[in-house]
Amino acid sequence: MGPYNGFLETDVFHNSISNLDQARILVYGFNIQGTVAAVKRLINAQTLYLDMNSYLDAGADVKSLHSDILDNDDKLGLQVMDLLSQERLGSHLQANDEVLRRAVQDVYYDNNVEVAILPVKTLSSTSYGEETQLRTKNLNIDYSTKYKDVFSLYDTPVVMAGGIYSNLDVFADFGGELVEDGHDVWLIEITGGPDEEDNTPYTYEDLEDYYVPALLAGVQHYSGSDTVNYVGHSNGCRSALTSLSKHYSGEDDIGYAFNYSTGTWDSIDLKANPVDKFFGIACPTTLNDLSGSSEQQREINEETRMKKGDEAILKLQNDNEVNIDREKYVGQLNLLGYIFARTKDKISLNLQDFYNDLAIDELSSFNGDQNVAQEYFFYGGTKGYFGLTDYGGDGVVPKSDLILLNGTFSNSRLYFYPKNHGALPDYYFLQENIKGELNK
Repeated sequence: MGPYNGFLETDVFHNSISNLDQARILVYGFNIQGTVAAVKRLINAQTLYLDMNSYLDAGADVKSLHSDILDNDDKLGLQVMDLLSQERLGSHLQANDEVLRRAVQDVYYDNNVEVAILPVKTLSSTSYGEETQLRTKNLNIDYSTKYKDVFSLYDTPVVMAGGIYSNLDVFADFGGELVEDGHDVWLIEITGGPDEEDNTPYTYEDLEDYYVPALLAGVQHYSGSDTVNYVGHSNGCRSALTSLSKHYSGEDDIGYAFNYSTGTWDSIDLKANPVDKFFGIACPTTLNDLSGSSEQQREINEETRMKKGDEAILKLQNDNEVNIDREKYVGQLNLLGYIFARTKDKISLNLQDFYNDLAIDELSSFNGDQNVAQEYFFYGGTKGYFGLTDYGGDGVVPKSDLILLNGTFSNSRLYFYPKNHGALPDYYFLQENIKGELNK
């Protein structure tokens, strides 16, 4: 057996003394690495191994329900071996001391993910005539060079971006899971950061021409990779698609990255054709067909004869608002939306105005360039929000928007899941689909 091999099994048997069916979980490991790896496998698969109902329904005197062998090719075993190696821990590996205890605890609690926030800056030629500092957050595990070589880790960074009224950490949990699979993950903050939401009246066009290109160029610069895979939810999907349609051929001096050696900002370039696989979740395109939210925005106020969405924007403009949280906008539309929309994350009122207009206009169009990415995976929801009319989409984005996207790009696949717009990115089966495609 290798030093990281292990075995686990669950059994149920009838205890003739107590006359009760009893269950037991057996965990074996060779050396400390094998034991830790086997226990870690039990933790990861606890819903399978700790299912008491399957024990009670076993029905035989002795029955093995589940078993797993961590052999020489088991990736989890190799990960544990790498993190608890002689090279990394030295004499502490056999000392049963505090250093070893912390190392084992880090494996059990997934504390080996290293985090670094690295800033980028836009050009000053934005619509408001100023540079804006944006943030990227890198998540990775410091595996050894040998381990990285065996599994070809970090070849293509994974960039993840949330929708409007989100922040840098909206994909942190899912990103952490991808890191455990061996990916180099970069969370980017297109909206919601401390700088761009500080009295900054950016527009959707600023996202297309400055924010998204600078962030992607920043990831290319910091990671050293010209190509990334991209995961975007809602505005994080749409703004990336339209931005890449305009800038896929690359652009010199698109923004700035911070040089920690000199303490200065260095000009960075967006390399051509930056995205390999593009994953778009709940991505709005035209919003021409009705959804639960657009129905509220299009409703006519009988007194003013204005659509309620336009009325909400006008009121906020008259109040001299620049960056707003969701409550301020949806609170003008209906009380129910106000209750369920509580968040402290902000966006520019100009960006909310763009999406308000898109939701109200029933004749808008969407165009995408085939060179945005090599492969496309789009995910739509089929469950609306409580209290709003269910038109078959996700409550915000109609199904027709995703069907349009799937028809716009070649080499594209489309999936629908029974979740609403906000819940869709966290849906287990959607995340498993993305993991499967990234791990190919």
